[in-house]
Amino acid sequence: MASKGRNLAPPSETSDLASLWARAVSDYEKKTGSKLAHMKVESLSQVMDGAQSSLERFQDKRHPGSSVDRVRNAFGNHLGGMQKFMAGVEAIGAAAGAFPPAMPVGIVFMAAGRLLSAFAGVKADFDKVEAFFDTSTRFFERLSIIENKGCNHAPLKTAIVRVFSAHLSILAMVETKVGEKHLRMKQWMNAVMSMEDEELAAAYGTMQQTVDELAETVGYSTLAEIKDTQGLVLTVSAQADHIDENIRKFRTSLQGDVRALYESNLDIKAEFTLMRATTESGFTSITEQQKHLETVVTQFHVDLLKKLHPEKSKPDSQDKDKKKQPIKSGGKGDAGDKKSKALRSIKAFFDEKGTSFPDWRSAQTENTAQHQEIRNAFITHTGEWLASSEQFEQWTAGENPLLWIRGPEGVGKSFLVDTILQKLSQKEDTHTTVVYFHFKEDFPYLQSAHNALACATLQVADSNTRYAETVAAKLKEEDGSAEAAMWQRFFLYPFGPGGPLSADDQLYIAFDGLDEAPEEQRKMIMQFIQDLKAKNARIRILVTSQPEQVPIVEPLEPLTIEVTKAKMLKDIKLLISSRLRTLPRLRKFSTGTKKLIRRKVGAQADGMLYVEHMLRRLSYIGREGAVRKDLDNLPTSLHALYKLMLDECRRDRMPEQYEALKKLFAWLAFSKRSLNLAEASELVKLTIADDEFDIEAETIGRSARILELSGPKNPEEDDKDDTRDDSDDEEDDKDSNLDNQQRSLTFQERSLRQYFKTISVEDHNGEELRTPASAAHLTILTMSVDILMKSAQEGVFGEAPELRGYAVSSWHEHFNELDPENASSDQISQVLALLYRIVNNEHNIANMFERLGFASDLYPDKDNDLKKPWYDRLQAWAIKGTASPDATLEPPVKEWVQTLAISPGDILVTLAQGHVRNWLSGYDTYFMKESYGFAKATLKLSGRFESVEGQPLKEIQSVANAFSPMEEDFRAMRAIGIQLYDAAYEVDEDKRKELQTQSIEYLQNSIDLTNNDSFERGGTLLGLTTLYARMENNEKAVETLERAMKELAQASLDVSPIRQKQLDGLFSLWFLHCDKAEYLAKLDNKDAALDEYNEARKLVGEQLLYGWQLDDITLLFDEKNDPQGRTTMTILKSWSKKERDRWFSWHLQYGSGAALGRMYRAAKMTKETDEVLEWLAAYEKTLAPQSLTLFNLKTAYAEFYEKVLQDGDKAREALRSALQLRPKLVDGWEEDILNERISTVRMDLAGIIFSQFMTSPDPDRKEALLEELRGLPGMKTDDEFRESHIGMLLANMYRIMGPAREYYNQMTRIFQTCIAGLEDDVSWNDGDSLRLLAKVLSSLDGLERDARITISSQFSVMDPSVHNAPANIVEAELKVEGPEGDTEDSPKDAGSQTLFPAEKESLDHAEDVDLESVPATKPEGNVEVNGEVKEAQKTASIEAHHPDEEVTANGNVKVNGESQRDEDTSASKNTADTPTANGNVDVNTETGKNENSPPSDEPAEISKDQAPELTGDLNDYRVGCDGCDRAITQWSEPFYLCLICPNIDLCEDCHTKRLAWNRGQGEKSWTAFCAENHHYIKGPMKGWKGIKNGVIQIDDTEILVKDWIKGLKEDRWPKAWEKYWRRQGGLKDIGVED
Repeated sequence: MASKGRNLAPPSETSDLASLWARAVSDYEKKTGSKLAHMKVESLSQVMDGAQSSLERFQDKRHPGSSVDRVRNAFGNHLGGMQKFMAGVEAIGAAAGAFPPAMPVGIVFMAAGRLLSAFAGVKADFDKVEAFFDTSTRFFERLSIIENKGCNHAPLKTAIVRVFSAHLSILAMVETKVGEKHLRMKQWMNAVMSMEDEELAAAYGTMQQTVDELAETVGYSTLAEIKDTQGLVLTVSAQADHIDENIRKFRTSLQGDVRALYESNLDIKAEFTLMRATTESGFTSITEQQKHLETVVTQFHVDLLKKLHPEKSKPDSQDKDKKKQPIKSGGKGDAGDKKSKALRSIKAFFDEKGTSFPDWRSAQTENTAQHQEIRNAFITHTGEWLASSEQFEQWTAGENPLLWIRGPEGVGKSFLVDTILQKLSQKEDTHTTVVYFHFKEDFPYLQSAHNALACATLQVADSNTRYAETVAAKLKEEDGSAEAAMWQRFFLYPFGPGGPLSADDQLYIAFDGLDEAPEEQRKMIMQFIQDLKAKNARIRILVTSQPEQVPIVEPLEPLTIEVTKAKMLKDIKLLISSRLRTLPRLRKFSTGTKKLIRRKVGAQADGMLYVEHMLRRLSYIGREGAVRKDLDNLPTSLHALYKLMLDECRRDRMPEQYEALKKLFAWLAFSKRSLNLAEASELVKLTIADDEFDIEAETIGRSARILELSGPKNPEEDDKDDTRDDSDDEEDDKDSNLDNQQRSLTFQERSLRQYFKTISVEDHNGEELRTPASAAHLTILTMSVDILMKSAQEGVFGEAPELRGYAVSSWHEHFNELDPENASSDQISQVLALLYRIVNNEHNIANMFERLGFASDLYPDKDNDLKKPWYDRLQAWAIKGTASPDATLEPPVKEWVQTLAISPGDILVTLAQGHVRNWLSGYDTYFMKESYGFAKATLKLSGRFESVEGQPLKEIQSVANAFSPMEEDFRAMRAIGIQLYDAAYEVDEDKRKELQTQSIEYLQNSIDLTNNDSFERGGTLLGLTTLYARMENNEKAVETLERAMKELAQASLDVSPIRQKQLDGLFSLWFLHCDKAEYLAKLDNKDAALDEYNEARKLVGEQLLYGWQLDDITLLFDEKNDPQGRTTMTILKSWSKKERDRWFSWHLQYGSGAALGRMYRAAKMTKETDEVLEWLAAYEKTLAPQSLTLFNLKTAYAEFYEKVLQDGDKAREALRSALQLRPKLVDGWEEDILNERISTVRMDLAGIIFSQFMTSPDPDRKEALLEELRGLPGMKTDDEFRESHIGMLLANMYRIMGPAREYYNQMTRIFQTCIAGLEDDVSWNDGDSLRLLAKVLSSLDGLERDARITISSQFSVMDPSVHNAPANIVEAELKVEGPEGDTEDSPKDAGSQTLFPAEKESLDHAEDVDLESVPATKPEGNVEVNGEVKEAQKTASIEAHHPDEEVTANGNVKVNGESQRDEDTSASKNTADTPTANGNVDVNTETGKNENSPPSDEPAEISKDQAPELTGDLNDYRVGCDGCDRAITQWSEPFYLCLICPNIDLCEDCHTKRLAWNRGQGEKSWTAFCAENHHYIKGPMKGWKGIKNGVIQIDDTEILVKDWIKGLKEDRWPKAWEKYWRRQGGLKDIGVED
C-alpha cells in the first residue's frame, strides 16, 4: 500500500511531507473503497492536456469563450496550488478557523481532471465551477504558510493526514453525486454552496473538526520546534506570544477574503426586508382635495407604467407571436367553477384598467413573495404582547376600524404584522377574512394604492366564493373608473350594511410599510379608510409605518401602538435564541459563548433587524475566540452596524473598484426605479474595465450583506430533469443567465437604502461609499447623457447598452432633482454643458428619444401643474450660470446660456427641427410615426403647431412645413402617405376610405419620384405592402411585396456598413417570405404559400420560424384540400425536431392538447400514429417535470389516445396524471389558464370514466369506476359534486348501482344548489346553474317541461332587477328581515306577487307534468311498447332523440317491440334506468319519436331556417358547439345539450350528423363528437319567446320567473320524487293473460 501511495504522489524532493501524502491515500481508500491507481500522472502539463477535452465540452452555444477561459484559469490555478503542496505545503496554521466549506479536490492531478469532466458531463454552471476550483486553490495556497517548518512530530503528522482524509472523503461524495444523472446539477451545486446537502454538511463537520485539531497541533508543534532550536526555556513564553501575534495578524489579513468566501458558500441573505421610513410632507383635507388627488394618482400611474416599461422598441415578430398565441384554453367550464370564473373576470377587469392598476400581476406575485419571506422567518411566540394589548382588543372588537403600528426603522414592525395576521387567521369561525399588502419602494408596482386594493380584492375573492361572484357581477354591470367607485364596488358594498355577504363576515386588511408609498398613494389609502368608516363597513385596517413627519394617518384618529425596544425585548431574545439554533456556525458554539451572545447582542440591539445582521456577522466569523472578542466592540445602533458593514466592504479595494462601487450604490439609492442585474453590470463596466469585478459575485460575496437580487426566478429551471434528452434541447441553446440578468438589484432592506440617502455634503469624505443626494443625482445625470450621446453617435439602435432605456426615461427626472440655488459653480457649469448637448440635438439625440422614449414623458404639456417640466427649469440654471463669475463654460455653451437666460421660448426649437427632419427622412414606417408624434409635441410647446380638427392632411402638412416649405421629394411623399394611413383610423368609416386612397397615392408618388436608390424604393414598397395587407387587398400585397424584395435584394449588393445596418434594421428576408406566404394563403394559393414558408425556413436557419408561423403552415392543408392527411404528415416529417418542439410549445404553453388536432387527423388517416407518439415523447423529455406545458402535453396525449387510438384506458390515465401534477407557475396568466384547464380536464376524465361505466357489463368493474369517480382529483366533498356536471354523472351511477337513497341525496343536493344559484342576487352565472338544472330535471318523470324551460332560459336575463342593479347599492333594503326573522322579498322579487295570479295559482297546484297554466306540447305519433301500440301521452316532452333500445344483461328495457320494466309502462317513461345495449342511458326520451326518423318538422319547432324573432332580455352567455366550435349566443338558434356527457353542446348541423352516424349513414369525420346513441335535450322549446322583465313567455302564455321557480321547488319537485319512490322496481305480470 505504501508503494502504491508513492506511485500516486507527484515527485517531490523538497517536501518533508511526501510520506504523509501516501498515508492520506491509504486512509482514503480504506474509507471509501475507491481505487486511485488508474489516476497516476507525472506532470502538471499532462493533466492540463487531459483536461482540455473536458473544457471543450463546456464550450457550446450556451457558454461564451470568456467563461471557458475563466474556468481554465481557475482549474490551472487549482493544480498550481496542488503542485505547491506536493513541494512541501501541508498545514493551515492559524487560518484553520477560516477554512471555507470543502469543495471537491483531487488527491492527485488527474482527480481534478476527472472532476472537471464530471462537471462538463452535467452542464454545470460556469460560475459555480469556477468558484469551485478557486476555493480549492485558496486552500492549497494557505497550506504553504508552514512549509519547511518541520513535521517530524507524530501528532502533527496524524492531524495532517486526518485533514487530507476528510478532504478526500468529500471528494468521493461530490464526484459520486455529480455523476448521478437524476440530480439537476445547478440545483445540487446551489445546495453544496449553501450547505443544504445533509451528507456533505456532515462530512464538512468532520473536516472542520480535523482542521481545528490541526490548528491546535500546529501551535504545539511550533512551540516544540522553537524550544528545540533555541534552547532558551526562559524565552519560550515570549516567543510563543510573538507567534500568537503573527497568527492574529495573519487572521486579520485573511479576514476579508474568508468572510466573503463564507458568504458565498453559506449563501447568507437578509431574510427580512422590514422597517419603513418616510420623510413625506404635506397633508390637508383629503375630502376637499379629492379631485386633485385623483388627478395626481392618475399621473402617478402613467409615470409608473413608463418606469416599468422604459425600453420602447419597434414591434417585431416576437410581439406578433405573442398576439397570435392562444392566451386561454377554450371550454364552457363547469357550474362548479364559479369562484375561478369570477376570479378570471376580476383579473380581466384589472388588465383592462391597466393604467389604474399598473403591472398589478407583478405586484401580486411580489406581494405574495414578500409575505412568504416574512412568514418563513417567523419565530413562535413573538409579538404576543401586541395581541393582548388594549388597542388590539378595541380594534378587533370594532370600536375603531384603524390600527396604526408605528416605530423606528428595523424595530420589527413587519414581524408584528405577521403575528397579527396569523392570530386573526386562526379564528375558528369561517366569517373572518385576512388579507395583506406590503408596500415596497424598490418596486414601483408595490407603491400603488390601486394595486394594494387589487391584491386585497383577489385574496378575498380566493377565499370567499360569494364575494368573488358579487364583485364579478358588479364589474360586469358598471364601468368603475373613479377611485371611490372602485373601493365601493370591491369593499364597501360587499361588506357594508345590507350588502350581499353575511352580516357576520368581516374583513381585515394589513397595509405594511405604508410610508414606502408616495404621498398621493398614502392619501388614497386614507381616503378609502375614511369612506369605510363613514359607511360603517365591516372592515378593519392595520397600517404600519415609521413616525410621520407630516401627518397623514394621524388625522383619522387611529388606535396607535408605539413599537419600542422595551416592548420588543422579549421578541429580540426569542429571535437570538432561534438564530443560535439555526445558523450553521453559531449552533456549534459552546453554551457559555451562546449565553454571552444572547446577553450582549440583546443588550445592544435597537431592533430585530440589528439582531439579524449582527448574528449573521458572528456566524461567518466562525471561531469562538474571535466571536467573543468581537462581542466586546459591538456597534451601538443599526446605523453604526451599517457603517461597519460598509467599512468592511470597502477594505482592501482597489481604487477603481471603490469608485465603481460608489457609483453603483449612488444609482441604487437615488434611481427612479430599481436597476436589474444587467443594467448594474453595464454601469460598473462604464467605470471599471476589470472583468474580474462581477456584480453578481458581489451579491454572494463581499457585498452580500448589502445587496441582493430580488424578484422571482423561473421556478422551472432548477426542476428540469437531467435525464431528459440533451442533444436537441432548444431551451439549452439559451443562456441560462439571461433570466437572472433581469432580476432587480436592490439593497437588502429599505432602511439600508435610507442610510445611503441620508448622508450630507458636510459628512461626506473621500473614503465614504455613500454619496450626498445632489452629487448622486448629478452623477446619474452625467452618466445618462454620456450613455445617450455614445449610443446616438454610434448609431446603436439594436444591441444598445443596457442602461440606455433608463437614461432616456429618467435623465430629466434627475435634472429636476438638482437645485441651482445650492449648486457650486463647477456643478452649474457641468449641468449647463450637459443640457446644451441635449437641447442642441447633438448627434441627433432626438432620434434616440423617438426610438426609446415617450413624447408625453419627455415633452409634457406646460399646463400640467403636477410637475414642472424640465425645459421650464432650465432658464433658472442659465441665469445662475451667467451670474456666476467662476462658471467655466465653452464659448458655444456660454453663448447659448446667455440667450436662454433672456429668452427661453425657443429652447425646444432645435429638437423640434430634429424630430421633423427624422420624420421626413425616415424609411421605417413604425419609427416614422414615432418621429411624427415627437415633432408634433415639440412644435406645440414651441408655439409652431395648432391642431386642425377633421382635416388630417392639412395638419400633417403643417408639421412638414413648420420651418420651411417642404420639398415634395420622395421622402416627404412617403412620410405624408404613411402618416395619412395612420390618421385614417381616427376618423369615421366614410372618411377612412378617402384617407386610405390618398395615402396610397402619396406612396405611389414617392415610388415614382425615387430615382435609382433601391433601398429607398424598397422601403416605400414595404410600407405600401403593409397598407394593402391591412385593407385585405392580398393580390396587391403580393405584387407590391415582390417588387420590394427585388429592390432590397439589389440594395444589398456592395453596400456600405452604414447602409447594411439600415437594411438589417428595416427587414429580415425570411420574414418577408412568411408575409408573402400569408397573403398567398388568403388567396387560396396553398402550394405557393408552402413554397414561401419553406424558403423562409431555409433562410432563418437555426433561429427557426416562430411558433405561430409554423402553425400557419399546418393550417394550409385541412380536411378539404388534404382529405387523406398525407401532405400534412409530409410537412411535419420534413421539420426538424426543434421546429416540431417549437410548434408544440406554441400550442401547449397556454393551450390544450386539442390544438394539435390537425396532426392527429393526419396521423390517423396515414396510419402513422407511432411516429406522432415518438415526437410527443421526445418533446416531453425537454420539459420541466412540474410545468403548465407538461400539464397540457398530458392532456394532448389523452386527446390522441381517445380520438385517434380509441384507447379509453390510456386516455384516462393521461388525464389523471395531468391532474396529479402541481405545476409551478411563472406568472398570474398561467395560474388563470391552469384553473380553467383543470376544470375542463376533470370533466373530460369524468366523461371517460362514466362512458366506461356504462359500457361495462361487469358489476365489480362498475363499482370500481364509481369509486374512481367519487375520488376524482379535486372532487373530494359533497359541496364540490353538488355544483358540477360531474355530480350529475355520479348521480346517474348511483341510480344504476344504488343505493337509491344516495341517488336521491345527490340529486337533491344538485337541485338545491342550482335553485340557490338562480335565487341569489348574482345574475351573471345563471346560465351555468340552468344547464346543470336542466340535466337534473330531465332525469325525473313529470319534469320534462320544466327541463325545457330551464335549458331555453340560459341565454336570458332571469331577473332584470338583479342583472341591472347599480354597483353602488349599499342600502339595507336589499334584504330586510321581517318580524319573524324571515327575509322579506328583496328588489329581485318586489312587485311580482300581484302579476298573473291565475298562472301562479295553477302552477303551484300543477299535477306532475300537466302544468295547467302553461299548455303542454302535444307530440304526435304513437309508441310501440311490448309489441303493443299505445297512444302517446299528451304531456310535456323534453324532445330528446333516442335510438332503438335493446335489452341489457341486467334486465333493462327494450323499446319498439321489446319488453320494458313495469315502471316504464307509465305515461311518461323514466328512461334513466334504462341503459341501451351499448350502455348509454336513455334519459327522458321524446315520447312517440324514433331517432331513426328524420328530425321533426312541426311548425312550432324552431329551426335554423325559420328562427323566431328574438325578444326578451338577453344576457351575454354563450356556449360553443363541441362538434364544429361554432359559438351559440342566443336562443333563436337550435342547440342540443347532451344528457350523458359532462358538458357537451351540439348545433343543429352537428346534431344531425351525429344522428346519421348512429344510423350508419353519412360520411364520418376523422374523429367523432359526443358518443354513439347519446340523448339530448333540445332548446329552445316550442313556442319559446324568451324572458322579458322577469316573465317567461311561451306562445301566448306568461308566467313570472319567481313563480315558476317557486312552483318547481315547492310542488313539482317533491311530487316527482313521490312518483319515483312509488315505482314498482321492475316487477310485472308474467303469464296472467293465459
